[in-house]
Amino acid sequence: MTIKLILGAALITTVAASTGVFATGEGKLEAPLAIPENPAVELPVELIYARAFELDTPATHMWSAEQLVFTSGVLVVLEVEPDWLASRQTAEPVVYVGNQTLERINVGHPSGHLVGVVPGVTLAELANAPIFFGQPTLPESVDQAHIDAELAAAVASGLRGPGEQRVSVAAAQNDAPITAFDLGDLYVNASYLIEEYAPTEKDLYEGLRVPRGYLTK
Repeated sequence: MTIKLILGAALITTVAASTGVFATGEGKLEAPLAIPENPAVELPVELIYARAFELDTPATHMWSAEQLVFTSGVLVVLEVEPDWLASRQTAEPVVYVGNQTLERINVGHPSGHLVGVVPGVTLAELANAPIFFGQPTLPESVDQAHIDAELAAAVASGLRGPGEQRVSVAAAQNDAPITAFDLGDLYVNASYLIEEYAPTEKDLYEGLRVPRGYLTK
């Protein structure tokens, strides 16, 4: 019998720090900032990188209740006020991209840069997709009705998509989509974005690059 042992490039889900505090630049420990009443408006998000991808092997989007199966989407880097991304022991504001949740790959603190996957979305659709923080909850519990309600509230608050020009700048020199065997391989590509935009998360981006192995029994 052969049992697959997936190492390194397997999907790594970041978890909140057990202490629920984070270190400042001076080495002091502080509690995360209080979540505002309307995160969509009060926690602005900027798209700074976008690249389409295609998977040879279908993947499951675990960051929503529906668990959408997808073979394409967009890999993005979002810029956020760093302190809002400090790990918490409680539910955190979910990041939405249009009518989909962002599959976050890294923590984003203290860099202020989130690297993530938007499944099933094209670059053209991304232009009209508001990118925002919703109310605190667990992303795996969010169903489509919840997402639609969050999106409607964000649009009612005046949020709009980044627009074609912003997407064009974010996707500059990245015209060809990434072609990956599966989601694990896509995460290897994402590791280089984490190294560039969130260099303090070294354990994560190096871990994502560890070759996969197989255990035979």
